[in-house]
Amino acid sequence: MSSAISTALMKPSSSPCIGDAVVAESKDHAEISEPKELVHRIPNHAFPSLNAASELNLSPGKPDFADYDTACQVLLWVLKALALSGLIVLSAWLASIPKKPNAAVSALSIPATALHLEINGTSVTSAEGGNSNDTITYALEIENPNKDSGIYYDDIAVTIYVGNDKVSETTMPAFYQGMGKTKKVNDNVNADLGVMRAHSGEFSMAKAELKVTLVTRIQYKTWGKKSKHHDLRVQGLIPVGSDGKMRGKKKKIKLHHCSNKKWRRIKLD
Repeated sequence: MSSAISTALMKPSSSPCIGDAVVAESKDHAEISEPKELVHRIPNHAFPSLNAASELNLSPGKPDFADYDTACQVLLWVLKALALSGLIVLSAWLASIPKKPNAAVSALSIPATALHLEINGTSVTSAEGGNSNDTITYALEIENPNKDSGIYYDDIAVTIYVGNDKVSETTMPAFYQGMGKTKKVNDNVNADLGVMRAHSGEFSMAKAELKVTLVTRIQYKTWGKKSKHHDLRVQGLIPVGSDGKMRGKKKKIKLHHCSNKKWRRIKLD
């Protein structure tokens, strides 16, 4: 009987017990928590779009300044090109504007007979006497400073004054002057002896000045086309010595351009 009791104690029981229930519950809990561990272990390469976004620096709040720099450089280059083109066009336009011609007196002389002077203590008078005319000799140089424009001159009125008194007047015929050319004119004009002798004291003291004026109208010929007419008025003061010739160290005396307003004032004087 004692052996039967020991055998019964050693045989496992098929009925559930409290320990078995605890073991089963712990297994179920392990099975439920296992997916959570799998979620935490998902590698980053499982989401390639997120990795690419981080590498391209396309995250919000971080603009790509490299694109802005490139756009600014292109815009700056375009502005420089436009400015350079504008300067080239402006330079070409300024170069195409013709300049006014230059005029100068290179020689001038008045005979002693026209001044009623004394030479070597002897009084010199005109053979004709009275208010007859005598000759003034002068040399002019008219320069075209333009390298791409010729100049058409109308008839040129050449007038010589002593003070405000007209001494002589003549007309040069019209002509054409090529690019960069200089025209030299040597001419004689008749002088009013009465006016000259009225200023003989100034000539004898080497204080006299003759005012030479040129008046005409010109047209420029640029690239085969003629411009409209332009007024040309120039004048200059020529100092004359007691011998009736130009005095001073200057070999040429430039004639200066006059505005219309200044020219009207000169004519009134």
